[in-house]
Amino acid sequence: MVKSPETGPNAQPYWYARVIGIFHAMVSSLHTGVQERSLRQMDFLWVRWFGVEPGRHRYGIRYARLPKIGFVESTDPYAFTFLDPVQAIKGVHVIPAFLKGVHQHY
Repeated sequence: MVKSPETGPNAQPYWYARVIGIFHAMVSSLHTGVQERSLRQMDFLWVRWFGVEPGRHRYGIRYARLPKIGFVESTDPYAFTFLDPVQAIKGVHVIPAFLKGVHQHY
């Protein structure tokens, strides 16, 4: 879960993702504006994003509920991305809603 960059009245306060992998790489930059070219460790997460499920589920502070979520379609170009671990809110647990008929994963 990360804080959402969305703004506006219908903006989601958080985005949700499943961490697929945690990586550490030694990197340097060849960009012309970079003065320091030494190797540095970069940590990053490989994630698969969830999206809010469409429907009539009411959620938010007013209803004391989080939204129902499901995986973004794997064919979406942004379904799998990399994320800076600093952005992740730790200790989040997503609970499946099998009793509601939500049991598909793409």
